[in-house]
Parts: sequence; structure tokens; C-alpha cells
Amino acid sequence: MTVGIKLTTSANVKTFPREFEFGAATSSYQIEGAWNVDGKGWSMWDQLVRTDPEFIFDNTTGDIAANSYYLYKRDVEMLKELGVDNYRFSISWPRILPNGRPDYVNPYGIAYYNALIDELLANGITPFVTIYHWELPQTLNEQGGWLNEDIVDWFSDYARVLYENFGDRVKHWMTINEPYVHCYFGYGVAQHAPRIYSPGVGYYECGRNILLANAKAYRLYDTEFRSSQGGEVGFVVSMEWPIPESNSQDDLEAVQDFFAFNIGQYMDPIFSENGNYPQRMIDRIQEKSLNQGLNASRLRPFTEEEVEFMRGTADFLGLNHYISKIVYRNESLIGKYHVPSSQDDAYYGEYTDPSWPVDTGFVSDYAPGFYNLLVHIKNTYNNPKIYITENGCSTSTGRNDYHRVQYYRNYLNALLDALAEGVNVKGYFAWSLMDNFEWSFGYTLRFGLYEIDMDDPERTRYPKKSALYQVLSEEMHRLLGLTRCAGNLKTFPPDFEFGAATSSYQIEGAWNVDGKGWSMWDHLVRTTPQRIEDMTNGDTAAKSYYLYKRDVEMLKELGVKNYRFSISWPRILPYGRPDYVNPYGVAYYNALIDELLANDITPFVTMYHWELPQNLNEQGGWLNDEVVNWFGDYSRVLFQNFGDRVKHWMTINEAHVHCFLGYEVALHAPQISLPGVAYYECSRNILLAHARAYRIYEAEFKSSQGGEIGFVTSMEWGEAESNSTTNRQALEDFLSLNVGQHMNPIFSDSGNFPQRLIDLVNSASIKQGLNESRLRPFSEEQIQSIRGSADFLGLNHYSSRIVYRNESLNGTFPVPSIHDDIFFGEYPHPSWFHHGGYVYEYPRGFYDLLIYLKENYNIPKIYITENGCPSVRGLNDTDRVRYYREYLSAAIDAIDQGVNVRGHFAWSLMDNFEWTSGYTIRFGIYDVDMDDPERKRTPKKSALVYKEMARSRVIDYDYDVDPYAPSSASGINVSIFITLLLATLRVLV
Repeated sequence: MTVGIKLTTSANVKTFPREFEFGAATSSYQIEGAWNVDGKGWSMWDQLVRTDPEFIFDNTTGDIAANSYYLYKRDVEMLKELGVDNYRFSISWPRILPNGRPDYVNPYGIAYYNALIDELLANGITPFVTIYHWELPQTLNEQGGWLNEDIVDWFSDYARVLYENFGDRVKHWMTINEPYVHCYFGYGVAQHAPRIYSPGVGYYECGRNILLANAKAYRLYDTEFRSSQGGEVGFVVSMEWPIPESNSQDDLEAVQDFFAFNIGQYMDPIFSENGNYPQRMIDRIQEKSLNQGLNASRLRPFTEEEVEFMRGTADFLGLNHYISKIVYRNESLIGKYHVPSSQDDAYYGEYTDPSWPVDTGFVSDYAPGFYNLLVHIKNTYNNPKIYITENGCSTSTGRNDYHRVQYYRNYLNALLDALAEGVNVKGYFAWSLMDNFEWSFGYTLRFGLYEIDMDDPERTRYPKKSALYQVLSEEMHRLLGLTRCAGNLKTFPPDFEFGAATSSYQIEGAWNVDGKGWSMWDHLVRTTPQRIEDMTNGDTAAKSYYLYKRDVEMLKELGVKNYRFSISWPRILPYGRPDYVNPYGVAYYNALIDELLANDITPFVTMYHWELPQNLNEQGGWLNDEVVNWFGDYSRVLFQNFGDRVKHWMTINEAHVHCFLGYEVALHAPQISLPGVAYYECSRNILLAHARAYRIYEAEFKSSQGGEIGFVTSMEWGEAESNSTTNRQALEDFLSLNVGQHMNPIFSDSGNFPQRLIDLVNSASIKQGLNESRLRPFSEEQIQSIRGSADFLGLNHYSSRIVYRNESLNGTFPVPSIHDDIFFGEYPHPSWFHHGGYVYEYPRGFYDLLIYLKENYNIPKIYITENGCPSVRGLNDTDRVRYYREYLSAAIDAIDQGVNVRGHFAWSLMDNFEWTSGYTIRFGIYDVDMDDPERKRTPKKSALVYKEMARSRVIDYDYDVDPYAPSSASGINVSIFITLLLATLRVLV
């Protein structure tokens, strides 16, 4: 007997009103293309992309864009697939009136929009039409555009043509889109068409004329068309929400000025009882103008007749909202702004909180700001009827837009809260239905629910996760919640272990206390501090030398069973050799190990994580064959002092990364650049040193201590750019270097370096006139010593690469160098989410790598000893949560295929010194306040979610928790408990 179960918790469900409407939005220039066909005239954007092509980030244009002029039926089909009620699109002024004036109306333009409107109505979708979305005919732009008062009449004449031709079917009009953005970027700072730089003058003239043009188009409809057509006309304003940086009087005043200049400038004339600009704005600009020696204000006043003409000229507000800002006013603003300018007039500073998740462009996720803005509009402007006409965020290319899914969920939740407060919101339009030309960003930002392949002449559309997730589907019209069911869970094997990882130099600090010697990183940060991105160092780092008990407490909070940490070679042997063992160093690690064991946490100890004693470095370091014996002697000291309690050792961390960055390209310590030579010597000696330590343990300690020793290597996965023979060979060579170089000698039947790698380096060396290979061969005795010298593999994995080989690589690489030897190119696929640094999210690559290791090597067992992604400072690290879920899901899939993965260590337990990146990127699941002398640690969202995975032993994609309210994470996840209980009962039945 089986029972199908779907659990829904009513307390976790929020409901939209039955009459609430959903839609998606676009604009004409951004999607239509067909820029010069069927009689369309030039717009000022057609002019800009031809006269200033370099001004577009990727040097693209809207000439073809999404090709919607020809593919409008597919666009309507997409709306049907989404299940939405409404479509907001704009009409191209120069497509209707090529010369800007109604003396010639283009019949082809009329026919196109008639066809689109009819197609929408035939599919039960209501058109919401924007009359002007920044596409001014170039002929009118050349006559002054929005700086010419005659544009009020030009716009009214254009609106009349639209009402006459489409008003029998279009019942929802919006006059002008985002006047603040249009005027500021077009006439204030010259970053959009028409690129007129007139801050503090042209900017205000543009805004003034837009308000009057809206009013004239509204009055026209009101007097001549409303009675027969029965529609409504709205005005679309983009608004941000301000948050004072502090409760100081200056910052509170700055927020009031933000309201006046950012919101009130366009809201007050239309939606307030008084009409006109905010008095605060009028007075400020008047005062500034007089102080600047002018006879009149740069903000040209409205007459009383104009004030009355504008007031009430919108049946609804179209609200576009993307972002909130922290607002402040202090002495740092002195001299910051151009005089005159609107910024100098308003005189406040603004920024986004670094803890808010950021998309690929300008949007930060802070949904409470959306709620506060909506309530503010209700309370300030007599609760007008509102449509959310744009809301969304950007991603790079690709369909796995998890960040956008979370953004929509957060903002729709905030919208529901505003509805509960009585805010009169009638509908919501996602920006955007599809990827499009994002103005000066070109196609580098993608806001679409549907991906457009801009390299495909057919501009094929593909639904992204945000579309498939049905955020805007019929179900989501009525329901927004976190309903969990058994199908949304993935289960870990019962013996799978969770842990977290760190390394000594990155967290300990105390660089020169209690007898510790210098490491080569201590030397680097003193001799070449400019190598570190933020000019910081590991002198104090996370202060774990003093705060190790708090670190153990964090591991307990997480509920993990294992902790991977490394031992600082110069803290144990200040001079590198065992003739002096530092008792304080031994005491520190004894205390740490004992604290872990007292809390039932198993230590996994890395002997060497790049912290070579400086005096050994000065003797050649990893280029000196003697380092094999030095490392063997060091390992013996560790076994003697800690091996009674440490049962899981790892010898050397990431040989490939250490040798490449330290000895090939000189980015890391010891900053030696001998490409194609030193890298291979470093790698060779690391393998021999590892084997030396393994054999010492095997011969002298294993029988009494009963532990195991592993080797830790970092591997990326490669995907061939195409299925061509050349690219497949490039991938094989990539794998021989990045995987086989350190896996083959230890885990293959034959031992030694991969034959392919040996042959490639040998061939390149001979071509360069050398008598022998730069890859010095192992002796047969050395091969036998290395082979089988690991009881487990420690796998560090972060990212994958696309691999290729073609003529573009000719002359690219230094000769000699490892890249010239192996001769492949690599890059991240543009669809992979970029977390920062070198990490691009492609969990399929993790799965493929694990399968590849199983099929090609004799690996006793695997621990994932590092895996994670960076972020900027902040607790709400939703991207990292997604990364861990997806990569652990891939690990479970690999385990299901027989890969012997025993555990996972999150990198990193806490924010730390990230080598040459300093503290600019943060890998920690605990935030460390590096400005606090006490280095306060705070769990991020990823810590709380990782804790739940470790506790429940499932990946629940719907589990959510607020990192700013940690008490909410302490309770049991009831729905998971019930789901697992019922699943167990089904088995028992």
C-alpha cells in the first residue's frame, strides 16, 4: 500500500486578491528590432548607437534586438505559457510618425501594432500600452526634444493618433515612462540618449515638459475619447526607497530631500492635493540659483493655470521599483557634485547596503524597501490606484536564474504585506518578459523571464527557471508560500559526514607571538604589500589563535561532526627543521584538538597549507629536492605530538594551485616566476614529500595510532567547447594537467605522471632546443613510493571551465610555460552564475568530475575537503545557499552512481584572509567583522541552511530562514519532520 502525500501548511501561505492581475513588460526599442524597415523613422537611440557606438557597454545596438517586430506571435505565446493576464508594451513614436509629426502616419507601423493588439486579445491577454518609452523621433530631437516647449503639443498630437487607431481595443494607457530616469540620464549626466550634459538646467526643463505633456495627453483623452472608448490613462514613475544612514538630523534631513527630489518631483504635481513641485524642492533650487549669481531659479516655475492643468492627470500610478538606497549627508559631500546640478541641489549621498544581495547590474535585493515605499505612497498621496509596471533584477546569460526566483519571491511577499495594509495595488508586471537591449548596458544585463539567444538569427526564446518556476503562473496568482512535499527533498546517505574547513595563515593571526617563525606569506605581505588587493595581511586575520574556543562553538552551532584545519609549519618549527620544536605552538594545537574532541568534533588535520617557513624558502623551498626530507621530518613531529588523537591527516593542500600561483606566474608566495620549469619541480617535490610523510606514518605510527593519511588536490572540470577532434584533444590535455598530474602518481595502477603529459612536455622541450624534458622524470623507486600513498582523496572543487584549442592561441603563451606545453584555452561559460573571483556555478561539472574519478582511478574514498563560493560582506548570502544546495545535490547524484564520497567540508567556516584578494571576498559561512578588534563571528544564512542540512540530512530547496532573526532557525522544521515521518510510515506499511 502506498499513499501520495502533499503537505501544505496554511500558516505559510499568503493569498493574492482574486481580482489581482499579473503581467509582464517590455519596451519597443529594447525588443522590436526592424529599426529601419517598413517606413520607420530614426529614433534618438538609433542616432546614438551610430554616432557613439563605444558608449554601449558591449558595442551593440537595438537594430535587431529580440526581433519582436517579426516574432510578436511567439511573444504572445510566451505570455500564454506564463499564464499571465496582461502585457505592458510600448509603441515606437518614429514607427508611427517617422517624422515625429502627424502630417504622415506610417500605415505599416499602424498595421504592426494592430496585429500585436489583436493577437493579445485573441489569446485573452489585456494590452497595457506605454505611449512613450524613451524612443523620441530623431527629427524632434534635433529640434530640441524634451528641452523644447513645443514637445508638449508634439506629444499630444502623437497621443491622438494612438487613441484614434488603437483606443477601441486598448483600455489601459500609460503616457510617459520614468521621467526621472529619462531626464537624469539623458539630459543631466548624458549617459542615455540624447546625451545632453545640462545638469541642474536641462534636467529640470526635461522634467517640466514631460509633466505638461502627460497632462495634455490626459486632458485630450478625457475630453475627446474617454466617453466613447471607456479607458484609463496612467503615468509611470520609477521610485527608490530611502533609508537614513543614521538617526542624525543631517541624515534625516537628507531623506526628506530624497523624497522631494526623487519621488515628489513627479508625484506631487499629479497626485498631491496642492499640485506643483514639493515646496522643499522649489525653495532649495531657488536658494542655490541665487547663490550661484542667477536672477531666477533654474527650476522654471509652473503658472497657477499649469498647476491646475497637471493636477489629477492620472487615473492610476504605474510604479517601477528595483532598489532601495542608504541616504546620508556629511562633510564627505563637500565639493563632490557639479555646480549647478540636481545632485548639488538635493545634496545627499546614497549607496546600497553591502549585505543586500546584488544582481549582475544595479539591483540590490531589499524587499522591505518595496513594502515601505508602497505604504508611503498610500499615506502621502491618498492611496492612488497602483499597477507595479516594472520590477525585477538582472542576471548574466543562462536559464538557471535562481537569484531572480528569490528576488521575485521576496518582492511579491513584500507586495502581499502592503496589500494587507490596504495599499491599492491592482496588478504586477515583471520586468521583463524576455532578455532585451538594456540601453547603455547593451546585452550584458539580462532581465528576462525568457532567455533570448542573441547570437541566433532566429532569436530563439527559452524559458528560464524564473518562468518555469511559475512565479507568475495561475497558481502563483493566488498562492505564494513555502509548501513542502517529499518530492522537493534530497536525502544524504546515513554515513555521510558534514564539516567545515579553514587554514592556519588565513585565520590564526598571532603571526609573531609565542615563538612562531616567519612563513613565506609573512615575508610576502611585508616586502610586496601591493600584491594584496586591499593591502591587508594575515597578521591578525580572524584571530583564531586566541578565539579557537569560539571557533569550536561555531562548529557545535552548525551541528557538524568534523573540522578540517591546518597546522602552521613555522609555528611548530620556527626555523623549519626539528632541531627546535616550539612548545607554545604544540600547546596551541593540543588545546584546539582537545577542545574539538571534548565537543565530539573530529579533527581532520592538514599538515601543509602553503605556510612554508621563510628560512626554508630562502634555501629554495619546493624547488630544493631536500624539501622532501624537510617535510618528512616536520610530519614526524606532528605524528609524535598529535597522532594519539588525530586520526585523519592530509599532507599537502592543492599542489597544482600552489605550484602554479607560487612558481609559474608568481602571484602567490614565494613569487617565483620560472614558467615551464619551476612549476614542474614544485609539483614533483610535493608528490615525493607527500609520499615520504605517508611512508613514515606507515612504518612508524600507523600500527599504534591507527589513523589514515590523505592527499588533497584541487580540480576543475572541463567541458569541450565543441565536439571537434581538436577540442576533444584539448580537453584530454586539460585533464592530464589539472587532474592526472597528481592523481595518476598516487591512484593509478601504473603510477607516474600521465603519459600524455610526459609526452607533451618532452616534445615541447625538444622543440625548444633542450637536451631533456623540463618535466624531470621519477625513478622507478620513486614511482613505487608514491603509488598508493593515500588512504583517501581530499577533493577541493569550486568551478568548471570550457576548454578549446584553435589558432587564436598561437603566440598567446610564454615559451616555455605549462600553458604552451599543454596548449589549450579555457573560459567560464557565460550562462554560469559568477559568484566572484574564479568561481562560476556549474554543479553538473562537479557530478561529471566525480564520475570521471570513479571510472579512471583506484580511490579508496573521497572527502570533499573544500567547496564553496565567495560573496561580498553581509549575512543574507542567498547565492551561496543555492551553490551549496546544487553542489551537494550533484554529490548525492554521484553517490547514487557508486562514487564513494564520505563527507563534505564547507569552505570556509568563517571569513578569512583570502590570499592575494585579502578581505575583498568572503568565503565564510560565518561573517567575521574584521574591523572589530574582537573579530566578532555571526552566522550567515548559508550557515543556518547548512546546519539544517546537517541536522535533517536532506536538501530541502524550500527551507528558508532569516539570518537577521537567528532565533527563527533554532526550532525544528516541522514540515520536513512530518514529511520524513510519513515517508517512513509508507515504507513500514
